[in-house]
Amino acid sequence: MATFNVLVGIGIAVVAALPVFWIRSKPKRLIALVIALVLGMGGAKLSNQYLYPEYLSWRFEEELKKQPLFDMIAKNHPKEFARFIQKVKQTLRENEDTALVSSYSAEFVNSIFYQHLQHAPDDNIVLYLKATIDLYQHLNGKDPRAVVKLESANNTIAFDLNTLWEDKDFRALLSHLLDTKRYVIEAGIKSPHQPEDGAKADALLQGVLNELVAKYGDSVVTNVFSSTDTTVPPNVGAQVIIQFYSNILGTGKENAGMIMRHIARIKAQKEQSQVDKVKEEETKKDAKP
Repeated sequence: MATFNVLVGIGIAVVAALPVFWIRSKPKRLIALVIALVLGMGGAKLSNQYLYPEYLSWRFEEELKKQPLFDMIAKNHPKEFARFIQKVKQTLRENEDTALVSSYSAEFVNSIFYQHLQHAPDDNIVLYLKATIDLYQHLNGKDPRAVVKLESANNTIAFDLNTLWEDKDFRALLSHLLDTKRYVIEAGIKSPHQPEDGAKADALLQGVLNELVAKYGDSVVTNVFSSTDTTVPPNVGAQVIIQFYSNILGTGKENAGMIMRHIARIKAQKEQSQVDKVKEEETKKDAKP
């Protein structure tokens, strides 16, 4: 069945949605849309000598903290935030590909999000699911590739996400979604949900996946949630993604909360396993004469 592979691949809504709008891939477009950091020089093409990596790294941190989501993360996870900022600064100083900054940002935000999604109350999770579905339905009406790219963070998909920023409805929907992610984190900290029956949560999730498999097929469902697969047509992939979140929401508030917390735990366990593996390899390397 598709269960475990799908769980591993699930992005839980726009894993790279926010970062992709902070940092552009080319130096002349480094200005972040959300942060609104303007370096402009009369519209002239900027070369690397004008980017001032030190200045950029300083402004990046200052402007980032003005965003409610990051301000909240910085206050509740100061050590993690400091490590993230240091990593970004180092990247900017070395003039590396700024796409790395986008990747670091996505990884950082979602690492914190998953930690607290495991403990978030049902009401906050339902708001998050509704915001995700609303955004994806809006984008599906414009171009299904946008849905697939935002969910999978697959940069090989031929769609320029920057073009979405001209759509004020998209901006509003994205802003609302990011607010709900912040609410999930805040609620997970202030009023954590008590541990629950993992077997029941797994059975509920399996039921959701079985519905998708019955309609689209096992291979399609598995491939849709793979961050590297591009074999499923975007119009089908977008439908599967939207249906997935809709089906979870359709199980009712308590069950939906249980399913999403279960998914977050699986994601967290997988990430921890990867961290442990890296540490083990480093230990073995250091032990060699």
